[in-house]
Amino acid sequence: MHWVLPHVAYVFLSILSGTGIALSGIFLGITSTILTTILEDTVEKSGLDLYFPRGEYKRCRSSLHTFVVPSEWVADTFVKLAKAQRNVQPLELLQMKSQRSGGRGGSTTLPDAVYGPHPVG
Repeated sequence: MHWVLPHVAYVFLSILSGTGIALSGIFLGITSTILTTILEDTVEKSGLDLYFPRGEYKRCRSSLHTFVVPSEWVADTFVKLAKAQRNVQPLELLQMKSQRSGGRGGSTTLPDAVYGPHPVG
């Protein structure tokens, strides 16, 4: 059997139409509406509500917790940035901080996530 590759135009058209359908479903709220018709346990197990809001709420998952916030709230990305910067600090810098604070580990605890209403304006 001889395999024939599809023409480049067909591949491009397929990718373009698939992307258009997916984006229009998100922007028109179709995805959110469909997810509200499915049982919450099923949607939670699939993880789809991590990426798409389910009605007026979206699910967030941290390393230890799973929680639900209103879909119009936005994540404070400063917390993620601060945790990432803390994880990449060299060991020498951590030792210097420990010596300066009198042997006490002067680090602060950061929350897993911070959410709040979307700023107006």
